[in-house]
Amino acid sequence: MRLRWIIRPGNELFVVWGWKRILPSRDDLNLIPERELLAVKLRWTFRH
Repeated sequence: MRLRWIIRPGNELFVVWGWKRILPSRDDLNLIPERELLAVKLRWTFRH
């Protein structure tokens, strides 16, 4: 899942939440979470 918020043109906040899942075996179709990730990025432009 990804969220992008444009505060003003040139100023943005990104929040990304994701996970990696694995299949335990070939016969089992249930996905098991292996790890989760949360990343936050702020991009700010300074203009004169």
